[in-house]
Amino acid sequence: MIYSIQGTVVHTGERFIVLETAGIGFKVHVLDSYAARLELGKSARVICFMQQDPLTVYGFQSEEELSFFELLNTISGIGPKIAMKIMNAVPVRRLSAYIALEQKDQLASQAGISAKTASKIILDLKEKIQKSSGKEAFMESGLVELESILSDLGYAQKDIEAIRSQIPVDAVSVEQKVKVALKLLSAYKRR
Repeated sequence: MIYSIQGTVVHTGERFIVLETAGIGFKVHVLDSYAARLELGKSARVICFMQQDPLTVYGFQSEEELSFFELLNTISGIGPKIAMKIMNAVPVRRLSAYIALEQKDQLASQAGISAKTASKIILDLKEKIQKSSGKEAFMESGLVELESILSDLGYAQKDIEAIRSQIPVDAVSVEQKVKVALKLLSAYKRR
């Protein structure tokens, strides 16, 4: 089993790259966020998941992404293509928070999946997510709740994303996060 591939990016396509190493070009399906950062002719490394029939290689930038992808693939009815679609739509930490908080509607709408599929993901993965991501999912859950409040107040998702990293996550109540976020959004809108 191949664990990782490091090589030169010789081609990029829609949701895949070709990594050439030792004269062999590997077609590797990657997340859009990773593909956008790669440059032709530069070195890259991916941690691999291989589907056997047909032989397909999926590559991830981190162990966290690979682990989440593998978890999604344990769910009946979700294969690698749907798992990649979900992970392309929503970052892993936010997906973990949606699952840990059982936020079916947010998971379905953000990931572009049905409510039934979102429910199935939550049912199958909730305990696993809570055990594996503990503090990170809790911290992210506060930001997910904040995003939901800001969205209800009429702010666009792109504006919320723009100020998200500036919001303190530790030892701050949701009310305090909302106040900070509103100030940041006000300043951001004036630019």
